[in-house]
Amino acid sequence: MTNLYLKPIPVFNSLAQLTAIAVGFSLPLSTTMMHVFLWLTLVFLILGGQWKEKLNYIVQSPLAWISLTFFLLFVVGLTYTTALWSDATHIAGKYTKFLFLLALLPIFKEKKCGDYALNAFLAASMLTLVLGFLKALGWIHFGHNPSPAWLFKDHIQTSFILAFAAYILIHRAWYSPRWRMVCLILWVSTIFFLFFLNTGRSGQVLLLGLMGLFFYQILRWKGVAYTFLAAVILLSLAWSFSGTFRELASQSWKHALNYSQYSDSTSVGLRTTFVLNSIKLWEKHPIIGTGTGSFAHEYKKHICLGDENCRVMSSNPHNEYSFLAVQFGVVGLLFLLGMFFFQLRLARNLPEDQRYLAQALIVGIALGCMSNSWLLDTTEGHFYIYFLALLLGKKLFNRSVKDKIASTFSLKKSLVRGES
Repeated sequence: MTNLYLKPIPVFNSLAQLTAIAVGFSLPLSTTMMHVFLWLTLVFLILGGQWKEKLNYIVQSPLAWISLTFFLLFVVGLTYTTALWSDATHIAGKYTKFLFLLALLPIFKEKKCGDYALNAFLAASMLTLVLGFLKALGWIHFGHNPSPAWLFKDHIQTSFILAFAAYILIHRAWYSPRWRMVCLILWVSTIFFLFFLNTGRSGQVLLLGLMGLFFYQILRWKGVAYTFLAAVILLSLAWSFSGTFRELASQSWKHALNYSQYSDSTSVGLRTTFVLNSIKLWEKHPIIGTGTGSFAHEYKKHICLGDENCRVMSSNPHNEYSFLAVQFGVVGLLFLLGMFFFQLRLARNLPEDQRYLAQALIVGIALGCMSNSWLLDTTEGHFYIYFLALLLGKKLFNRSVKDKIASTFSLKKSLVRGES
């Protein structure tokens, strides 16, 4: 049995790659499909043998240790949580997606597999885009909501997916001259959909942020100026010709200016209320918070004063930073910011094209977490860990680091033996 699982079993390793690629395709389309393919990937990875080699690869990955440390924050938080055990473990379970990242690392070791996975995600995103246009034209009736932004996912998730797809398309247009015209046409179509047909503000803000990042990556500060000019033109056109965008923008502005009037009845008002109330909760336990899954319990106890019908009751503040600050205090915030920082550090030594994609992923998620709990959410959170493994999984500890660790242990052994 030991020899069997030290040797590779090609058929299962190939199946693990196929199901991992299928995860990328199912991300924009179906949560159920995504979970099924993730579990199949894990099963095939185990059945594929080479356990020692795969485990060594995971252990040598700084990304694995960063992700594992972040998940352990929720495990430790279980020991002092003020929430019911069932609620606490439910929230901890939401972040087990960071453990799936470890299983994806050996699979995306081969660049070819990562390329196929990226193409699979892009294909599913473009399928969403095409169906959205067909729904807007009235040629198909898809989903329970008449809006073209509601397809396989809701309007927020659809806009999130298409915003990242737009970045990948402009990135492809720059680095793949052969496909430049096709990518540019799809890129313009995606932008048009997000600003003229979509009803998800998160995707619009994310798109502008990612486009600014891309042009900064390519042209540095000159690119920022071009982005600002392009954003003014785009927003002006959307305001002039898109009733959907004009209504969303005017409502957001009105609700922000008259916050007290709309604090518990609009998306902007509620998000602001959640953040302000989260600060009050954080001030009560600023260092380590109140433990895993305690946000809803503390919110009901201190903000709603136990009222079951409280109009601003929340189990999710739609802000990842607020969510972690209440549960884990300053420690949680430092963990989250530290995770983003070290992931960006890992991306620095990647080839330019992969580095830019990795930076867009991390910066985009960090930006989106200011108005959504994207690491908690299913689609956005799994998207994040999937593309982290795909883009950063090949970055291993370098030899000098391993040598330093080995020499440290050798020195300790020598001291124990009394050797000089």
